Amino acid sequence: WRSQAAVIAGINAILDGLGRRPMPTATSKPLVQAEGINAVLYAMYSPYLWPDLRDALAQAKRGNGTGLRLMSAEANDQTGPDTYATNMASAFPAIGCWDMPATPGVDGSRAIAAQWSAGARFPEVARVLAWGNLVCSVWYGHTSTPPHPVTTTTTAPVLLVGSTYDPATPYTDRKST
Repeated sequence: WRSQAAVIAGINAILDGLGRRPMPTATSKPLVQAEGINAVLYAMYSPYLWPDLRDALAQAKRGNGTGLRLMSAEANDQTGPDTYATNMASAFPAIGCWDMPATPGVDGSRAIAAQWSAGARFPEVARVLAWGNLVCSVWYGHTSTPPHPVTTTTTAPVLLVGSTYDPATPYTDRKST
């Protein structure tokens, strides 16, 4: 892929293809779409992983999902077929679901997935992120306080640290006050 447009089209083709059919790997299990997307999202958190992602995507372009499957396992701290080094994959929704009111159920998630993916540069990723909220619709506990703008009466100075090169929470998504 020699241009930004080609990279986007290539990643979308891989992810779309995984939604239709799992990709063979060197392991006993094929790569499925959720694992491919998980690997891409995981790699976005650290520029140090970008070369590995590039190699894994090149492999996937040739029909081998091994690299993406291994990155997805690493993202979940997976150490074996059914074993994990930590409970991070479970802790993430446990913390996140408590921090917000219940999300919409299946019909609401379907509508959000359609809305988020319409015109998105990576529509498969947008759909997965929207459906990823579904777990919170059936979580057993939620905050009674909906998200809202935060204000403070402190007289102490506040330092907000951000970066224009943070791939997970880009600077352009931050709002200044």
